[in-house]
Amino acid sequence: ILRNGIPSILNNAAAPTALLLNLAIFSRAGGPTWMAAYAAVQSTVAFCQGMFNFLLYVPMAQIAHAVGQKRHQEVKSRVMFALFTGIVLGVICTACLCWSVLGWSCLVGARTDCSTKSGGFVLQIMNIARDVRLLAVFYLWGRIPSILLVFVNRVCTGILVGKQRVQLVTSINVLTSVLDVFGNATVLLLRQNQGTIFQAGLATSAATIVGTVLLLPLSIYLAAPNAEAKEHGNAPTASRMEEEEEEHPFSVLEFISSSLNMIARSILLQGAVYALSILASRMGTPVLAANQVVTQLWTLISFCCDGFADVGTMVGARLLGAGKHKQVMILTRRLFFFAVMAGTACGSVLLLFQDSIIDSFTATDANDDTKTILRSVWMLTALMQPVNALVFVSDGLLFAHQAFGFIRNLMLIGVLGIFVPSLWLGYSTTDTLLALWIAKSLLSFWRCLAAFYFCWMYQREHCNESAPGEDMVPTERSTLLP
Repeated sequence: ILRNGIPSILNNAAAPTALLLNLAIFSRAGGPTWMAAYAAVQSTVAFCQGMFNFLLYVPMAQIAHAVGQKRHQEVKSRVMFALFTGIVLGVICTACLCWSVLGWSCLVGARTDCSTKSGGFVLQIMNIARDVRLLAVFYLWGRIPSILLVFVNRVCTGILVGKQRVQLVTSINVLTSVLDVFGNATVLLLRQNQGTIFQAGLATSAATIVGTVLLLPLSIYLAAPNAEAKEHGNAPTASRMEEEEEEHPFSVLEFISSSLNMIARSILLQGAVYALSILASRMGTPVLAANQVVTQLWTLISFCCDGFADVGTMVGARLLGAGKHKQVMILTRRLFFFAVMAGTACGSVLLLFQDSIIDSFTATDANDDTKTILRSVWMLTALMQPVNALVFVSDGLLFAHQAFGFIRNLMLIGVLGIFVPSLWLGYSTTDTLLALWIAKSLLSFWRCLAAFYFCWMYQREHCNESAPGEDMVPTERSTLLP
């Protein structure tokens, strides 16, 4: 677990860490106004990209499952189909995002003419100040190339992790994040004007291009370790490979079904987070800036713990593919333990270094309101991290079971039945950032309980099986699923 978990933590924490550091750099460069512009763009981009998180998790789970069953020809088919899907969706999503933020009038005109445009409907819904809106438009223009490439990067990451190449993909994603932060720091801390924020967007795009150039060929041509050993040993005959593919054909419909369930889950989850940004923006620039700080910290800790979730998906799917259900239960208990420990440690860091962390995002005198708002929600953010960690680790285990329908249903109940009512109640009565994040915390509690129920039912299903080490029949997915 630790051999794969530590690189996975670094891999998942790389991008959120870069976003958090970039937010701090924006704060130093232009105060709450620049932070709010960054928040408006980043929250919108994250929502749009997050809707298609299946491009990371579905290939990861299905490829790892195929690797566990040693169906290496199927792996190649899944790789190419996932890459094609990622590129197509990336183009569509980039076009829709540019239209929704910039508006057609700004897109068809010159970039320098956008100062006279009101922007797309997203910036109008957020109801942000005109100076913030102008900065957001300039920043997004620089970020446009990175939006498409992030889709490709996510697919490649899922493919390589599914092929058990987590150390390699970690090194590339960490390099990309380092280049991103270095580029933003170099541009933003030299001088501050509207053109500079556009160059900061270009710096992020340049770093993403480097990552894509490295990841794409590796995801296509690099095989799983056991496949390489097989190639160097006794390679299977052509007839044997054909029989293997006839027995386990690659199903496009299965991929589409799993993807649609994950899209529904991602829309609900990302929509919940995006709703926090929209409501925070309507409370004023300091509240929007404070909300972005909390969101980035929450996301960073989530993705740190998501390293153990990737282990659950990568190793769990391989064990399920081999029919080793007893080992899956052992893996589940150990991952839950590591999740609680990691979440508690992260929450303790937030409490112990509260002043230092808040001061790093409120460096200017104009940030007094932002600092006060951050302090009001800080205790809740810290105390929720063990639950937050359990939620993400349990997600990884559910992905290993390919329980995408179960995930869709629990998110439908959680968002529509718990989050939306509590969010409306908090916003309409108290109108504070703390009320918004209480609603988000209730959603996390529900997701945690639902995942525990699934794992408990899985344990009941297999508690009377034969002893560990005994041969078991490989299964396509969890026996709890139809």
